Amino acid sequence: TIKIKKEPWCGIIKNNRKDGSAYIVEARIRPQLNEHNEIVGYIGIRYDITELEHQKHLNQTIMDSQDQVVIVGDKENGIVSVNQAFYDLFGFKSLEYFKRQNVCIVNYINNIAEIPTTKINDILQKNDCELYRIKISTVKHGERIFQLRIKNFKNGIKYYYIITLNDVTDLQHKIDDAKKEAYAKSNFLATMSHEIRTPLNGVLPFLELLKETDLTEEQRDYIDTISKSSNHLLGIINDILDF
Repeated sequence: TIKIKKEPWCGIIKNNRKDGSAYIVEARIRPQLNEHNEIVGYIGIRYDITELEHQKHLNQTIMDSQDQVVIVGDKENGIVSVNQAFYDLFGFKSLEYFKRQNVCIVNYINNIAEIPTTKINDILQKNDCELYRIKISTVKHGERIFQLRIKNFKNGIKYYYIITLNDVTDLQHKIDDAKKEAYAKSNFLATMSHEIRTPLNGVLPFLELLKETDLTEEQRDYIDTISKSSNHLLGIINDILDF
């Protein structure tokens, strides 16, 4: 490549030391040209980046171990790092493939997500670390509900943002089911109160009034039995409704 194009070359090289241990270097090679534009020599510089690469690998391993989607980027370069959950969710083969199809992650999420109150750009400006619920149509699992959080942070002199998407679909379904159950219970109690307790509260006072009229002993026994049974039933209904 250098001989043909006669241009500088830069790349990452993995090699082994004499003791067998591996190391990684970033190499830069610049061809030296004479007055006839012929290569007469090379200048090469190597930087040992073994520890840096190991740290990058560790950071990526930690990110990939997270179940939630993690996206790190800056305003100049867009996304600079993502975890495996990003690829699983959006179906992209690589970060480079995503960037060829999309200008930035902010516009991409704005296009595929239903954000109820604000756009992601506004969230970025606020930097309040609040959680937002959004719906995203995923490749493998259809429409899912996510908690979105965006945080800005500074590393040295450069500002970055980190976006996390946590799938809370199952949790949201449980919350919705609980709300439906609570509504059904409330509706049942309202029906019980209106259809049973209210009529009983109307019957019992008239039984008391009926006791004050001229009754035979047999009729009075019947009234007392009805009154006691009605009061007992009303007590049971009150216990159920007030539980």
